[in-house]
Amino acid sequence: MLLPKAFQTGGVFISPVIETTLCTILGFCAFKLVECGERLKIYNYGELVLQVFGKNVQTSLNIMIALTQFCFTVTYSSFLTFTIQSLILVLSGKVINKFIIAGAMVLILTPLACIRDTSAFTVTNSIGVFLILMTFFIVSMFSIIQISD
Repeated sequence: MLLPKAFQTGGVFISPVIETTLCTILGFCAFKLVECGERLKIYNYGELVLQVFGKNVQTSLNIMIALTQFCFTVTYSSFLTFTIQSLILVLSGKVINKFIIAGAMVLILTPLACIRDTSAFTVTNSIGVFLILMTFFIVSMFSIIQISD
């Protein structure tokens, strides 16, 4: 979501060079990580870190992964809350408190997050598909509105 702003700030010529360089470095690191896993016959990232660096680094890694996932969740929730609020404002002209929208999202998404095997719950699977399509629709509408402004 920040890529267009990064290109605007960095410029048309410098941004692609930096992005290509970073992608090359990332690809090299991923290749080395897979190579290390193949060599040690360990295919779980946490177990690989435990084997190579020890328990302290594995604990640090688990904390960093948990914080990263928490940040992704907060960012997604914030984005979705503001997008729904903007969409409701544009479609109906009414301003709804963002905390009401966030509360509704928590009530809907929390039970869905607790279910690990959605194939056994066809109703839940349908709700999940509906929410994914709704998210796609809302993000598309928000993007169209932002572009038209």
